[in-house]
Amino acid sequence: MKSTILKGSIFAGVVGILIFSIFNIKESLKPVRYVWSLGRPYIYTPEIEECLQDLWKIKEAIEKFKYTQHRLPQSLEELVPQYINEEYLISPGGKKYTYIIKKNTYFVIYPDSKKLGVKLIGLTESKGVPQIIS
Repeated sequence: MKSTILKGSIFAGVVGILIFSIFNIKESLKPVRYVWSLGRPYIYTPEIEECLQDLWKIKEAIEKFKYTQHRLPQSLEELVPQYINEEYLISPGGKKYTYIIKKNTYFVIYPDSKKLGVKLIGLTESKGVPQIIS
């Protein structure tokens, strides 16, 4: 009788571990969004999501340009049309992203960050991922 209970407990434990493992594998397969965030929590809105997607595309275009031209572009417009479509250079608020070059590194800043409830949404070459400072 004790061995039956023990076997049942072991079986239940193994099944529990398998279910937990399958759930964790499923969760780990979801796409991950890498964003560097500093400050208080912020509300993740569709506008912020669109802005982050634009920043990823702009970063990719700048990096491709830098690889092929061996320099940073002087403006974001220099990336159009070979490296990026012009639509990605216009923020969800309808303004152009701000592009700054300083000491061989670049910054791309969303012009209406405060309207989205954060201090800054931007991208720097050194961080490598979009940043939200709230």
